[in-house]
Amino acid sequence: MSDRSYLGIVATENNEWIVVNQVQGEMRWSAKFDNTSEGLESLAKFISDRCQRPKICVKSTNSLGLHLILHISSVTDIEVLLMSEAGLRVHQGWLPDLPARTATPQAEILARCAERLI
Repeated sequence: MSDRSYLGIVATENNEWIVVNQVQGEMRWSAKFDNTSEGLESLAKFISDRCQRPKICVKSTNSLGLHLILHISSVTDIEVLLMSEAGLRVHQGWLPDLPARTATPQAEILARCAERLI
């Protein structure tokens, strides 16, 4: 039994964050969180309340990811990996074959990356 939570977080086109929490190999999808101060505070609370020693992989193509990291950095024992599109391509050999065009499968892939990457 792992004492870690592995999460993938990705922004949607609707200015929201989708979070997938991998718990003992099972993917659990969370609600969407608005990309507002209140939404990011709710996201940080979700991570703090439901995750142990969270290791998070965030896909970001702009400053949104850095703004997210600023809000969740107060979570105890958090570790965050910022993944670029090029970084995802590097890992395509071992990543599962998921349709990565939508936010939820991308968040699943990022959760797997969080578990696998040091």
